[in-house]
Amino acid sequence: MNIYGRLLVAAIGFGLMCGLPAEAAHNEELSCVRIVDESVRISREQLQRLQTIPSGTRASAEVYCVLPSGQMMTEDGDVIEVQRTLLPFEWDPENGLILLWQGDVYVGYDFRLVR
Repeated sequence: MNIYGRLLVAAIGFGLMCGLPAEAAHNEELSCVRIVDESVRISREQLQRLQTIPSGTRASAEVYCVLPSGQMMTEDGDVIEVQRTLLPFEWDPENGLILLWQGDVYVGYDFRLVR
């Protein structure tokens, strides 16, 4: 299971401890906090290029929305706070790429895959 998967399991567990159904906790984790630009989508070509950018690179990106912040574990085992933004796929806007940031430093990505 990747780091985001572990974080998602932890978030669902937290939601269950707070009395939320698992699906509600999962949906909350992937729901936009703030829409930035409704027209933004990522193409397959852009996705391939983005996957070559190394973690730790100062960058910026046009994004569809801001997701709730979260935590991720580094390769060293440290837990860090990250901001998360969403880029829906051009070919399937219900699903998309989640970019993970610390300020203006890109630290990784994950995917939002809705059933």
